[in-house]
Amino acid sequence: MDYIPIIFLVFIIFFFAIFLSLWFSGVFTTNSKPIGPTGNNQDVKNDIAILMPPSVWSAPNTTSTCSIYNYPITNGTFPYVTNNADVVITLQSIPNSRCYYSNELALGATYQICNADVCLDDLGNTYTKGEKWNYYQICGTSCYTNGSYLSTVILAKGSTQFSQKAVANTSGGSNVTLLNPNLEDSNQYHVIMRYSSSSISKTNATGHMCNIKHYTTGMYLTVTSNTLSYTKTIPTKPLWLMVPSTSLGGIAQSQKLVYIGNIPSNTIKSNPTLLEYYNLVEQYNLLAITYGTNIIMEPALNSVETSFSYSTQIVDLSKYYTMLNATTTDFPYYRWTQVGLNF
Repeated sequence: MDYIPIIFLVFIIFFFAIFLSLWFSGVFTTNSKPIGPTGNNQDVKNDIAILMPPSVWSAPNTTSTCSIYNYPITNGTFPYVTNNADVVITLQSIPNSRCYYSNELALGATYQICNADVCLDDLGNTYTKGEKWNYYQICGTSCYTNGSYLSTVILAKGSTQFSQKAVANTSGGSNVTLLNPNLEDSNQYHVIMRYSSSSISKTNATGHMCNIKHYTTGMYLTVTSNTLSYTKTIPTKPLWLMVPSTSLGGIAQSQKLVYIGNIPSNTIKSNPTLLEYYNLVEQYNLLAITYGTNIIMEPALNSVETSFSYSTQIVDLSKYYTMLNATTTDFPYYRWTQVGLNF
């Protein structure tokens, strides 16, 4: 009798039995860590460390009080506003006693410690474990959120007959001077304070009414004998209405600043319709700024065609070049500021 096939079959059965025993003992499978209360505490901690690794950086530590840093406008160019420490240490600053404008930032000196073998800051610089990253962190409040912003007031924007002129106060008195727009001339700067109602108790970033305060003298832009002028008298209500470019009877209407100083406080709604606006113009003989050979206060909805050939732009400093080098047609519904008026 040939025993070789029988012996071969026994060996196969033997090795198969060993394989099965090893399989069920887990030799050929990946052990999963215990879950829940039956698990080892260290296993649970290790799992958490994998899913939620410790922060690469420590929590921020502020080492100075909040200050407002001014980024100077040089060579007629709006600055690149950054919190890079190498830039900030070269800037002039004032205590954080107000909101900041588009060419400013409210910052506080801050540091964080690297907790990993290698860390990267927001500029791509590398740090090793224990090294300190020094930078400046934004603090304070932006003026835009409060409905206030720094701007220039440009007349005759887009006019083919007259060049653009900026409203300025060069004497510190009541007279308005028209100058060629210049971003480096702070005499042309104005603070626009917007309101959504006739109350000036609180500014509002979406308001259509406003007061215009000269940046360096603190005087307010007003109208005297149908002519622009400055006054030291603090307005008790909004003096101006910002009117969008739209149309009336098919005639394109320029963007205008309309003087509403003589209207009772509760007369104007927060966002008047064109019909309501027209009725206000007729009832109160509202005036709008235009610029010819001199400053002119035209009736806001005068049907004379020349009244529509001029326009007014309140140009935020950060939008200065975009607006000054473009026609009104390119921006028929210019938003006035970076936060926007959505007509």
